[in-house]
Amino acid sequence: MKLNPVNKSGLHLLKIVALSLFMPLTVHADNKPVKVTLITDSNYKPYSYMESGKLSGITVDLIKKVDEALPHYDIQLQPMSWQDGLRKVRDGETLGIVGTYYSGPHRPWIYPYSQPLLSEQVVVICRPDVQLATPVLWPDSFAGLLVLNIAGYDGWLDFDIRNKRNTQLINFLEVPSISTAYKMLKSSNADCSLTEKAYVEMTIANETDKTEYIPKVVTDVSSNSVHLGFSFKAIESGKYPFAYEFARAFDIALYTVQNSKKQ
Repeated sequence: MKLNPVNKSGLHLLKIVALSLFMPLTVHADNKPVKVTLITDSNYKPYSYMESGKLSGITVDLIKKVDEALPHYDIQLQPMSWQDGLRKVRDGETLGIVGTYYSGPHRPWIYPYSQPLLSEQVVVICRPDVQLATPVLWPDSFAGLLVLNIAGYDGWLDFDIRNKRNTQLINFLEVPSISTAYKMLKSSNADCSLTEKAYVEMTIANETDKTEYIPKVVTDVSSNSVHLGFSFKAIESGKYPFAYEFARAFDIALYTVQNSKKQ
């Protein structure tokens, strides 16, 4: 069968259509980038925290680099408590939250997820005078002790902190922040705490008096990848028509930024 030739105007139209496939659908008519507001933790050193009125941290710096690689979007990070951030994601009041672990069925209202931003190591720290049988094993070695965990950070133990075995062995106390837990151990108001390894290393390195009652890492618990998690409810509501397009572009930019470090 003989095909009809495409005239010049038709060929021009095909070129326009082809080029449009590679252009974001959400670019404003005035070519201004689309503003994307994402929540991040305001008190989670060294990853995301407020200090002297400025948002800083390892994850914050990474998101800024990804933003620079996304000319059609303008990522704005909104710091707040982790608990408040999770509530806004659950209720569809924001597009997404930076710093979440993959939570699967435990938080079905977070979906989809970005590719991993980085990884975190969850550890247990204790006062130096706490005696533990060796080898130190979680949770058996901590039977009868007062162990702190951080509000909203259930992902540290695969969203199963308060299972029957843990609660039968350990006395848990939930505190509002990772820094609060560290201070409580230093002041002997608790025995041990679940925490994040990079935070402990940074905090101990910054201690001015090394003779103080400084908590020590006693065992590793888990290693977890960290993601940008989207609010499923917000996306389904239609408030963010660019959401899936942004998620795809974010992953591509993240890959580019992460691999540029290896070159």
